Amino acid sequence: MPRKDQIRNRQRLLQAAREAFTESGPEASIEEIARRAGVGATTFYRHFPTKDDLVDALLDELGEGARRVAARAQEEADAWAAFSLTFTEACVLGDGDLALFDLLAQVSPPGAVRAQ
Repeated sequence: MPRKDQIRNRQRLLQAAREAFTESGPEASIEEIARRAGVGATTFYRHFPTKDDLVDALLDELGEGARRVAARAQEEADAWAAFSLTFTEACVLGDGDLALFDLLAQVSPPGAVRAQ
């Protein structure tokens, strides 16, 4: 089980990456992301061996809300209720996160498919 500081550093890296990618696009450097997170590059690489791994983790995180709604809809016995739930709650990303998901999906199509 990861230590609290490891969990905190991973979350800080993911948040820093969201900000850096939103501002600079996928060209944002690992060094910039680590600096924003307040950690060194070594800590970055402990959590994400490559920048692609970071992008995939962000895509997974951004897709989590929609996956939770889909799982709830699958448990619904009534087809109309399942459709209604999906229709009203599946768009859980705000405009900024939706734009970030679209940007990152272009960089990592396999990651985007896994995140759905």
